[in-house]
Parts: sequence; C-alpha cells; structure tokens
Amino acid sequence: MTRDYTADGWAAILSDNGLDTFQAIWDACDEWVEEPNYHPRRGGSNGVARKVLRTPDGGDMEVYIKVHTNLTRRTLRHPIRGEPALARELRSNLRCVELGVRCAAPLHYVERRIDGESRAIFINQGLTDYEALDEVAKRWDLEGWPSPEVRHRLVGAVAAEFRKIHEGGLVAIYLVPKHIFVRVGDGPGGIDPDTVAVIDLERMRVADNPADARRRDFKKLSGDAPGWSRTDRVRFLRAYDRSEKLTPEAKALWREIQRRSQD
Repeated sequence: MTRDYTADGWAAILSDNGLDTFQAIWDACDEWVEEPNYHPRRGGSNGVARKVLRTPDGGDMEVYIKVHTNLTRRTLRHPIRGEPALARELRSNLRCVELGVRCAAPLHYVERRIDGESRAIFINQGLTDYEALDEVAKRWDLEGWPSPEVRHRLVGAVAAEFRKIHEGGLVAIYLVPKHIFVRVGDGPGGIDPDTVAVIDLERMRVADNPADARRRDFKKLSGDAPGWSRTDRVRFLRAYDRSEKLTPEAKALWREIQRRSQD
C-alpha cells in the first residue's frame, strides 16, 4: 500500500475545515464535478468533487477531491489485490513537481480498505484562472482565433511541458487538450500563452523507451488537438526539439502522423 501523503501545512488546513479523517473527506463530497460513475469492466467507481476550503490567512482555496472505489491495478508489489489507481496518479504528480512540470498541486492522498472495498482519496489544488485547451478552442471558434504569434507561443509552451515530462523519463499516455490548461489573461485570445499546466495524470508512467514516449504522446495530442493547423503541429515538433528546423527524428514522426491522418 502507498503511504498516506499530505503536503506541508495541509494537515492543519484539512483539520480546520473538518476534514481530518478519511470518512469526513468522503462524506464531504457533495458538489460533484463528475458524478460517481461505475465501470463494469474495471469493477469499480470514481467521481470528482469540488470543495472550497478556508485557509489560515482568512482566504479561500478551491480544491478537487477524487474518490475511487475498487479501481485498482495489479503490480509486482501488489499482484493479488493490486493498488489503487490513484496511487500512481499521486506518484506522477509528485514526480512532475520535481521536474518543474506545472500541474494541479497534490495536497492529500489516503487509501483504506472499508467493508471489503478498496477506497482511495486524492485531493489536488484547483487551477484557478486556468482554462482547458479544448474549451479555449471552443471560445475562439465563437470569438475569433488570435494571431499566429499568440498561437505559436501557446504551442511552444505545451511543447516545453511535454519535453520536461519525457526528459524526466515519463510517458503521459493520455495527455489530451481537456487535460492541458492555459492561464487566463488579458492579452489577445484571453490567455497567457506562455503558461500551461497539466491535470489527470493517472495513466502517466515511467517510459520504457524515450523515443517511443515522444512518438506516442505526440500522436495522441496531434490527433485530438482542436484547431491545430499543420503549421501548429510542425511548430510543436520544432519547439519540442528547440530547433529552427525539423530534426531527422521529427521528420520521421511527422511523416508517420501524416500517414495516419490519411488512413
């Protein structure tokens, strides 16, 4: 079992908000962002709740509480019962913090067996003043897309976070536009295109092969990125490699993407 985790200073904050036990946090989930959903294939359920907590300075902080029941994955250390899927997400978040990847800060993790069920809770700090890339694209479709310069800066910022993930020996697996957030700003397009963050890192894991990690993650992002032009995708590869031109490896990946789009 993964050890319980609490970020510095958060034990007191949770206690001050009446959330100092597993059951208290579980019962406090009443404002659902994602209603608890049962997964027949996996034999468990999950949900996400929003909560606003009081902080010691008298302010408020938005947090998101993920709750899982019987959603486990077998590992070499846990070959029979498995470990909660949220345990890997905690480790991925902590590793991203170490690597300097912007993410929803991990605040508290706890897992228990209750009435024969595996239950886990993971609390992240909310990304206030951020907006998901897919929502940004929908807004731009209605309001008009910003200049190429703004889009290029945004693509470069996304590429930089992917590069940090891969240089840290990780593969994102499922980092799609709804899981990539950009800071809201007063500039063109209503964003700060140089500041992005990632969420929902449950599927992230250690990469067996760095080249495969890059190829897999870019193919997934390229297929799902709303409104990204051919130029945007090429610019992503150049920004990822910090190169003015496509490297031989990037050219090979681009050809693979092009073939896939024509199938």
